[in-house]
Amino acid sequence: MQLGLSSVGLIQARAGTLGSATHGSINSSVTTHDNMLSYLPILFPILFGLLLSVILLIVAKLLGPYRPSKAKSLPYESGFGASSTPKIKFNIPFYRIALLFLVFDIEAAFFYPWAVLFRDLSCTGERVAGVCQGSVSFFGIGVMVVFLSILLLGLVYVWRTGALEWDS
Repeated sequence: MQLGLSSVGLIQARAGTLGSATHGSINSSVTTHDNMLSYLPILFPILFGLLLSVILLIVAKLLGPYRPSKAKSLPYESGFGASSTPKIKFNIPFYRIALLFLVFDIEAAFFYPWAVLFRDLSCTGERVAGVCQGSVSFFGIGVMVVFLSILLLGLVYVWRTGALEWDS
């Protein structure tokens, strides 16, 4: 006999209809509804934060001073006036290497979730106290080998095209 926390489940348990044929469909829909209701407490702070930010933006726009001037619309760099015209040529290799670093760094961040799930990915049976009760598969290590192969192919491509060269 299964007793849920839903009102329909409690009513059925008291009426003795918990073992009826219609119990499965009623209980599954009620359980889904209860699961959705469990997210309701987190919805209130999110809605409150969004509403408060919109209200504060509107109040600031309505009550704040608006005094445009030529000095305020000039570009500045760290509090100083612009040191040169924007028509100069920027050092592109720096930005290219910085972007490549970000791409490979973000891909390396995927090692942590893989390491956390490695035992689950490599065990075909259940785990009891962290020990695999079934046979061990190579799926967990295979996933990382595929990921690292793609990462290595990307690095070889970037290296061969000369994107890591500073002078190009």
